[in-house]
Amino acid sequence: MPCPPTAGRAFPAFRTSAKDLAITRMPASPLSRPVMNPQLHSCSNHIQDTQKGLCIILKYETMKKHIIAIAASLAIIPASAQMQFGVKGGVNLAHVSSNQPEVDNHKKTWTTFHAGLIADFAASEHFSFQPHVLIQGKGTRLKYDSVETKVRFISLDIPLNLVYKSNGFFIGAGPNLGFNLDVNSKTNGTVVDTGIGSDEDEVRRFDFGINFLAGYKTDFGLLVGVNYLRGLSNLDNTPDADWRNHAFGISLGFLFGEQFESRSKLRSLE
Repeated sequence: MPCPPTAGRAFPAFRTSAKDLAITRMPASPLSRPVMNPQLHSCSNHIQDTQKGLCIILKYETMKKHIIAIAASLAIIPASAQMQFGVKGGVNLAHVSSNQPEVDNHKKTWTTFHAGLIADFAASEHFSFQPHVLIQGKGTRLKYDSVETKVRFISLDIPLNLVYKSNGFFIGAGPNLGFNLDVNSKTNGTVVDTGIGSDEDEVRRFDFGINFLAGYKTDFGLLVGVNYLRGLSNLDNTPDADWRNHAFGISLGFLFGEQFESRSKLRSLE
């Protein structure tokens, strides 16, 4: 039995009747279309598995180049800066903004995660440069009457924050360099992957944004914080369509190493 023309695609394959969806208008963007009948995809599963494996290899080769460039930029940090390294993780309340009524009228917040590494390069007692390297989830839930579709992004994000600290409290902001690693949708238990690239049936890889953060750090390094990531890049390749990912995060973390504030206090006692 030959495969349907759209069976090898992900988001453009989200075509079904208005009767099945209980709605009268289908979204124009591939990011907002519910999944078609899963039987139409079964005959191309083995092809999709092979293609997915090759795509993953290409994704990480591209990512290596970006990470090397970022590591080189961090090398210019003065050697006198007090350095701390640590880990953090927490919950993301992800949502999107779109110019499509089919998205804006049906979108819901999606609860997902973030986790990764953090560093703190303190230039003084009050100011520091704080880059993060995070794996995190983004996306949204689209509710069409009894049908719910989760559009899910997994991305590598590198926020580069300038932070002001005082008496344990901190606040900061900076650019966020996001790289989409995997995108899929799930409707009633059926998961369909989408490509990452420049075609209309794919989403864009690079996701630039602005990150804002605030929180409190104890003397022994425990971090409690919140952040808001505002995506500025349109990820939808469909003409005249706009899709931007955002997330509000709540996190716990821990920084290892001697704090600049602690060293300053010891010197003042000498």
